Amino acid sequence: MVEFERGLVKANGQCFGYVRPLSMVTEDDWIALFEGDLGDRVLEKFYLLVDLSNVEDDFGLYGMSKFVELIKKLGFGRTRIAVLPPNQFYEIVLRLFEQVGKQHEMDLEAQAFDSNETAVAWLTRP
Repeated sequence: MVEFERGLVKANGQCFGYVRPLSMVTEDDWIALFEGDLGDRVLEKFYLLVDLSNVEDDFGLYGMSKFVELIKKLGFGRTRIAVLPPNQFYEIVLRLFEQVGKQHEMDLEAQAFDSNETAVAWLTRP
């Protein structure tokens, strides 16, 4: 199993989760992480910063669907996911992720950023 650096961060009066895999990560690793960390939470808003800047991941349609099903089952309201991507093409993955959210009638936004500062500003905006 992959190890993750993770925690809660408070910035601009808003709390959000932070996660960074420490090595190559698969869909199953992501699913296990989120099921373990979110399995009993009830949140009106779920904001997450994912740092993939130094590692490749294997997150496709299966993983996206499982993640969206989990946050929908938990009853999360607005969900924002900011990603520091491993490459310039990751924006395409995030657009697909938003479409999966729409298919499940979720309020889900996902966006790629090239700096931590811009990602945090986006996550913590009103």
